[in-house]
Amino acid sequence: MKTLETNLNIQKIRQIDCADLFFIDDLVIVEVKMHTLVGKKQLEHIIEAIENEILDISKVHFISNRVDPYSLKPTEFPCLKKKIDSFKSYSVVTYGSVGVTNLIFERMFLKSKIVRFDSLLEAIASKRGKSGYGGRAFFVA
Repeated sequence: MKTLETNLNIQKIRQIDCADLFFIDDLVIVEVKMHTLVGKKQLEHIIEAIENEILDISKVHFISNRVDPYSLKPTEFPCLKKKIDSFKSYSVVTYGSVGVTNLIFERMFLKSKIVRFDSLLEAIASKRGKSGYGGRAFFVA
């Protein structure tokens, strides 16, 4: 489900070359554009756009809503680990087995706790403290 298909109270929408960002209270939902190759440059651009809106990203939950197909360069992510770990939490919404496989590779290189959800509304409910929405955590051993 795309963010715009929900009835969420979106306070700001920011469109950048590789993604659409939706700001809702203490959440930022990122939807990478179809067929984008996300590496260090694109991730830096996403984080910079978030920081331009929210000065202290440690107070924000980052939710990657992976509704469109795109590719990752997870080998480039470790250099941004410190920045990614600065978010209050880092969650991913996947749709199908390909999304889960991509997430496994991402986690291998990022080596951070990533919580996976099957739906956007489940991810949001979890971040808002609604019971019953724990997600599936991918922990580093």
